[in-house]
Amino acid sequence: MLQLGNLELHQLFAVPIGIVRMPKLDSKVKQELIKNKDIVSRPGANDPNDTLELLDEYQDLKQSITTEVQAFVHNCLGYSKQLNFKMTNSWVSRQPPGEQTFMHNHSNSLISAVYYLQTPKDSGRIIMHKRKHYDNVFSETVDIPVESFTPVSSTGWPFDVEEDMLIMFPSNVEHSVEPNTSNQDRYSLASNFFAFGEFGYDKIKQLEIKEWND
Repeated sequence: MLQLGNLELHQLFAVPIGIVRMPKLDSKVKQELIKNKDIVSRPGANDPNDTLELLDEYQDLKQSITTEVQAFVHNCLGYSKQLNFKMTNSWVSRQPPGEQTFMHNHSNSLISAVYYLQTPKDSGRIIMHKRKHYDNVFSETVDIPVESFTPVSSTGWPFDVEEDMLIMFPSNVEHSVEPNTSNQDRYSLASNFFAFGEFGYDKIKQLEIKEWND
């Protein structure tokens, strides 16, 4: 709730975006990730041959990111701790100077997280886009002019990024990255999470999702 003069503004049914400043990553680990042979180069899409389990070789970092995602889902958003949100894939993306990442979302995932490894000045902000047909105020079929863009009235919202920052968001949220106008590559580490366990209420097991290695 925001207090604006004598007005209380309650922003109901908001799309949650979580940001955490992580402890500085060991420089050796960071360089290994940046120089990994399986880096995905943007703006191209993931290739079927890409190795998307990069953090299996870096268990400490994998656990650190997983801990933050679990806290985001359970402690901040209030979802049941009976469900275990686990990382299903991870990869490093390189965005060279002059390139950008176009609007997309992450399929077969519930929560996505991006950890920033190298972010030169002017290498591009991440922009979260309002989902199509998400009428939080007015229908998209009516183009109401906006004087002051806010998280309520905007159709997209940029976030400045920095090294060792982790941003978490629902995987269905479309996002993009501005063009890299620096003279250095920009590197980010993306990961996806899915919920495992029993889904349903009133002790009725409506659905159970187990890990493939259970």
